[in-house]
Amino acid sequence: MNYVSVIVTFNRKKLLKQAIESLLNQTLLPQKVIVVDNNSTDGTQEMITKLYSNNSLVKYCHLSQNNGGSAGFYAGLKEALKEEDADWISLSDDDAIYAEDYFEKLSQAHFDHPDVKVLSGTVLNGNHQIETLHRRRIKNWNILSDYEVPVEEYQTDFSYDLFTFVGVVINKEIVKQVGLPQKDFFIWFDDSEYSLRVHKLTKVLNVSDAKVYHKVKAKSENNQWYPNWREYYGMRNQIQVIKKYGHPYLLTRAYFIALLARKLIGNTVKSERKGYRRFMYRLFWDGFRDGIKNNLGKNNNYLPSTKIVKKK
Repeated sequence: MNYVSVIVTFNRKKLLKQAIESLLNQTLLPQKVIVVDNNSTDGTQEMITKLYSNNSLVKYCHLSQNNGGSAGFYAGLKEALKEEDADWISLSDDDAIYAEDYFEKLSQAHFDHPDVKVLSGTVLNGNHQIETLHRRRIKNWNILSDYEVPVEEYQTDFSYDLFTFVGVVINKEIVKQVGLPQKDFFIWFDDSEYSLRVHKLTKVLNVSDAKVYHKVKAKSENNQWYPNWREYYGMRNQIQVIKKYGHPYLLTRAYFIALLARKLIGNTVKSERKGYRRFMYRLFWDGFRDGIKNNLGKNNNYLPSTKIVKKK
């Protein structure tokens, strides 16, 4: 397996360094590590220059503005296709730290299953627990409802339908056939949409003994709920994916209305939403409306810098 690795980053230079080092320490080295920087402001560019400017394996791509992870993966895959010596492309954010034998194990799986053109490994959190949300199966192809592959199945390798861009490795020929990710999603559901494209051409195999560590902050039971601006893109982009791949028309439109109703009711009855309900009502409605009307791209009302004032 000759591969190139794409890492998309934004303002997390310490994690990014760990992610890069985990690739440079692989027992099966990449042909190139392509770092796509979504216009970070935390000194990421200076760190890359200082540590890796003389390393021919690391290629740094700085984007002039932050158009989200989806645009980052679009740019990264586009750049990776130029690497003629690589047949495979891995995808991850800056919070994915690979076990040193990750690609060696995927390479062996490719040897054992040459017809499978998309491979992945098991995603673990900081407590070494499996994060099952990254590997899912469709249970209703009309509305694309899904479920997470149960932990019990991780005892062996398994096939599945939907992946996240955390440690997925795709054959370059598949990328050439299905094209690049949907860059206008900003974040969320770009990986699900891409999964549905590649699913038409190949099985997707999880190599359960290959490990990648997802370094996100662990949630404690005492953590207070706080509005997440990302849910706007989740609402909007989920509708977009179902519009494209779901059927029939009347069923999917009824599902959109039910989805919005469920979100609004949940926002009304959950006590922790008190003080933030007005913001969340607007968020869900905006996501619903823009998904129906195909209004994609970055929404300046829902960004990492979004200020949310609690209403008494």
